[in-house]
Parts: sequence; C-alpha cells; structure tokens
Amino acid sequence: MSGLNERNVIAGKASRIILLACLTSVGIGQSFIFTSLPPIGREIGLSDVRISSVITVGAIFFVLGAFLWGG
Repeated sequence: MSGLNERNVIAGKASRIILLACLTSVGIGQSFIFTSLPPIGREIGLSDVRISSVITVGAIFFVLGAFLWGG
C-alpha cells in the first residue's frame, strides 16, 4: 500500500510543478501584452480608453476562466 501512496505524492508534486510552469508562462505572456499593446494601439489610432478596455476584457476572461477551471 505504501507504493501507491508514494505514487500519489509524486504525481501531486509533478502536477504542481506543471501548474506552476503554466501559470508562469501565462504571467510572462500577459506582461508582454501589457507592455506592447498600448504603443501598438496608439500607432493604429486607438484611444487610451479603447486600449485599456481590451486589456480589461482580457483580464475578466482570465478571472472567469480561472473560476470555472478551478471550481
């Protein structure tokens, strides 16, 4: 029975490492979006309100997705 418990512990650690890697990559991607979207938006003629609205809608989708994924 201890072999089964050991496998569960190893699987739990592996899933946490995978989850951490995925969350880190999402955070890095969001950082790139937050720093590059405003200059690109201004270049194509969008107002600051529209640019921030795009970022806000994206953040709302992330919050809702995390709620549905985790719940």
